[in-house]
Amino acid sequence: MIAASASMEEDFDNPDLAPYAVSLGSMKGTQYVRSKVTTKATDGQAQRAFNLDLNCLTRLGGCRLRCEVMPSAWLDYQKEAKEKGWDLPTDELADPRCNEH
Repeated sequence: MIAASASMEEDFDNPDLAPYAVSLGSMKGTQYVRSKVTTKATDGQAQRAFNLDLNCLTRLGGCRLRCEVMPSAWLDYQKEAKEKGWDLPTDELADPRCNEH
């Protein structure tokens, strides 16, 4: 199962966070992608954070990958993860749907 959320906040509790943050994870068998922006985010950052693509819901089998539901946030997370040396989900990296946006 895939869960996605996008939110806007006045400011983040952690002052080290940029005005736009994306996180990936899993909890109780559900993979999630979250994007958050503050009121200090640029229009472009806010658009990327709230870019939801729900076309996969109409497909047989539904949405299977986080990158399908939030393509811009996925790409932004992927870029940041590579820069910071974080592990990325290999199944999503190998799937062409995660690299076509």
